[in-house]
Amino acid sequence: MFVDGCSGDVCYFTLATSGGAPPALAPLSGVNGPRIVCEGFCNNVWSVNPQPGACDPEYIWTLDGVDLGSRDNEIQLDDEWGPGTFSLCVTAYLGNPQSGSICDEEGPVCQLITIVPKHELRGPDKYLCSQDVPYNWHGVNVSGDGEYKVTFVRGDCCKFDSIRQFFILPQPKKPSIYHIGCVSSDLYHDTTTGNRYGGCYNPIQVDLYRSTQPFKCDSAYDLYTIFPSYQTKFWEFWRLGKKFLTFEIIDSTDYCDNKNKLSVQHKFRWYPKSDSTQTLGTTDTLEVNQKNDYCLERTSQYVYGTEHKICIFRQCETLNEDDIVSVYESEVLENKIDFIPNPAQDFIWIKYPSGFSITKVDILDLKGNIRTEIKNWKEREVAEQGIKINLQDIVSGVYLIKLNTNQGIIYKKLTVLK
Repeated sequence: MFVDGCSGDVCYFTLATSGGAPPALAPLSGVNGPRIVCEGFCNNVWSVNPQPGACDPEYIWTLDGVDLGSRDNEIQLDDEWGPGTFSLCVTAYLGNPQSGSICDEEGPVCQLITIVPKHELRGPDKYLCSQDVPYNWHGVNVSGDGEYKVTFVRGDCCKFDSIRQFFILPQPKKPSIYHIGCVSSDLYHDTTTGNRYGGCYNPIQVDLYRSTQPFKCDSAYDLYTIFPSYQTKFWEFWRLGKKFLTFEIIDSTDYCDNKNKLSVQHKFRWYPKSDSTQTLGTTDTLEVNQKNDYCLERTSQYVYGTEHKICIFRQCETLNEDDIVSVYESEVLENKIDFIPNPAQDFIWIKYPSGFSITKVDILDLKGNIRTEIKNWKEREVAEQGIKINLQDIVSGVYLIKLNTNQGIIYKKLTVLK
């Protein structure tokens, strides 16, 4: 009699026609399959050779004694255990091993399987601009300096860790850039953005996108700009029988509260309008011997923050010599008179020595026209004679003070600043 087969708890036997022992399960072959797998492996197959003959046994697979649930002669596994060494075993049964009704069994046969830990791959250091933080690196939020790790899965399901060191770059320090425009068209040109800037700034922040080297971070700088603007006013006068030409520089610059950062020194050169190469004088007063058109070249050397610049301005006078103020004046007399203060604001003291008297005071413009005839003043007897003149109705500008004295007429220049 030999085992013909089993169903559930029942085994079927057939009498042998000729003597001999019933056949049993053949010994199991060794487990076929990989012995070393990567962490995260998937779809790997292990098997034993099927039993010969018509009898199909039930196979129970275990990993470290835990039933894996498969009942075939092969099993497909995905990694659920992580790195380590495990024993994969299989046993073949005829009957029902769950109920204990077993007709025959073979095994177990086992194989050690090693799950190798995932590899670590270190990438190059990465530098981040401050405007790019927080930075999303494959789902990891990078918000500060440090080492960061991300686990990746290859096409064969094997895992590996990518490790990178991140450095957050500080915000670039803003430098200050100064610009002086000699003329209104002399704009500041930013070569990075292509933008041009005119007018007065104190300052304006100029943003530069991805401009730094080598990391292409955003940066910025503070731009200070000034465009000096002046008008030159000419006048002529007589002194000791000689004709002179002089000028006043009127500053109309918009400083936008930048004036304390600016210093300037001027140099002057007179030349005839007909020949700009000829130099007639280099002071603020030019003696003129003939009726002509004269020009003034002003070379202004500016220091503005870190900027040094030289601007050259030229302007020609258009005075009519027939309108010159006729002045009978003695330098000796003029030196006896003091205006205190000069420049003045609301008043001046006209100081003069004993034995000197003033009979009339007029304020003239630079063409000799009377702007104000001073009345109702009195000489005041002090250690030194003096007259107080009220200037409250006089606007800012340069004037000639005409003094009628007991020693002649004196013209003396006064600057009024309101």
